[in-house]
Amino acid sequence: MPSKKKLLKLGLISVAFMTVGAFVGLVLNYQTIKELREGPSVPPTPSSQVEEEKEKIATYSGKIKPSIRPEIAAHYLEDEEGNIIIFLQSGKIESGFLEMLEGQMVEVVGTVKKTVEGGQAVMEVTEVRL
Repeated sequence: MPSKKKLLKLGLISVAFMTVGAFVGLVLNYQTIKELREGPSVPPTPSSQVEEEKEKIATYSGKIKPSIRPEIAAHYLEDEEGNIIIFLQSGKIESGFLEMLEGQMVEVVGTVKKTVEGGQAVMEVTEVRL
């Protein structure tokens, strides 16, 4: 059986290591909390390089037509003069639903985004009203 002096020495060493460990943990935790409060440290990018992608809900009326630019969207909405109002993508509706409504006058509701290339307006359709 170990002597009282060895047990006391072992106890003091254990307490010292626990104290140092608690101090190191506290310092690291403080640094992490400080970084989280400050937010991510991402360098700012010039606004000319970044195109903000703002989503907004909109409603448009027109005639659904098959797209002349399938790389953007499968359909578009056309006004009475034959001009493109906005390109349409199936959102919460079935993809074949817009195809069934080709040539019909409708009102579409959804979120609008600009494409990265060309800046075309594209709507992700969430609702169609006849």
